[in-house]
Amino acid sequence: GWFGLTLMAMHTAILFMMLGMAVIAASWQPDVLQWSLNRRTTVAFACGMALLVFIGLNTSRSQFWMKETNRQIAHNEKTLSDTAILMIDVIDAQSHIRSYIITGDEQFLKSYLAAKAGSNTKLDALRQDELASAESIHLQHLARIEAQVKAQFQWLQQVIDAERTGMADAARSKMFAHGDDLLDNFRSTFDQIESEHRQSVELLKLEAKSVARFSYLIIFTGTLASLLIFLAVIFRLNFAANERKLAEAQILRLNQLYNLLSQCNQAVVRCTNEDKLFPQVCRDAVQFGGFKLAWIGLVDEAGRQVVPVASYGEGVEYLEGIRISLDADSPFGRGPTGVSIRENQPFWCQDFMHNPLTAPWHERGARFGWGSSASLPL
Repeated sequence: GWFGLTLMAMHTAILFMMLGMAVIAASWQPDVLQWSLNRRTTVAFACGMALLVFIGLNTSRSQFWMKETNRQIAHNEKTLSDTAILMIDVIDAQSHIRSYIITGDEQFLKSYLAAKAGSNTKLDALRQDELASAESIHLQHLARIEAQVKAQFQWLQQVIDAERTGMADAARSKMFAHGDDLLDNFRSTFDQIESEHRQSVELLKLEAKSVARFSYLIIFTGTLASLLIFLAVIFRLNFAANERKLAEAQILRLNQLYNLLSQCNQAVVRCTNEDKLFPQVCRDAVQFGGFKLAWIGLVDEAGRQVVPVASYGEGVEYLEGIRISLDADSPFGRGPTGVSIRENQPFWCQDFMHNPLTAPWHERGARFGWGSSASLPL
């Protein structure tokens, strides 16, 4: 009775199953057929799945317990109703006998026999129900009721036998008084049984409310915790996917640079002068290196300027009239090209439009959408 799987709501089971399968599908890589989560994320995922399983089992168990509680409450109510009807039949049987004794009318005797047969039938039905429940308290109540009914009909039979053999008025009054006592005992027994049943029903209702509150708390907190765990797993998967994409992009970029280096080496071998070499290198940088624009400038020592002599790619108009100084004191000399030449080392500017060193060229660069730049001394 712990699991009660047949009582679990079908849509809830399907929801939990689909949620688990969705996370598994998101974590599985079909191309390499391996689990892509690290140990910590896998443990978190397993905890989330375990919480969902626990929620399902708790919900199932609560539903089973509630159904059993409702069955017990309904059984107690039915037992009280059947006992009350049985007592009414016994009272009717005694009334018919009293009427028979007073009037001598055989019709009242027939009515008594019918009431007695009905009482025995109801008592048998009550006995079967209580035996089927197999609860000790109900069996005790049944024994008390049977004893009271048996005493009532034994007394009624004694009254009939005494009336047929002849009975004085004093003896009749005494027997009627005894019958009243038996009926009062029956009513008292019924009242006690009814009180015990009512207390049992109230206790069951209180326990049902407590189980319902606990089940709701488990479902709410467990579902919330599971969702948070799965959300963390999804974020971790997204982070891992981003890392993988960045790594792939970096590998692709390195491959482009190696390819560019190879093409430049071939250009150096094939070209016989700078007029051919410089444009070819710029072209290779754009076509094989993935750059938008590549240009080569030569130093004008007299004017302390860098003069573009070759370019290729998008936005070559950027170089028209551009001013690049070698003087560190000039704003036009503190950019990537000036610093690279003075320090004789590559200079990488990752944020061209917001770097203060490239401020003199921001307006010009904004027209062409430059995001970064690099200067390499040759």
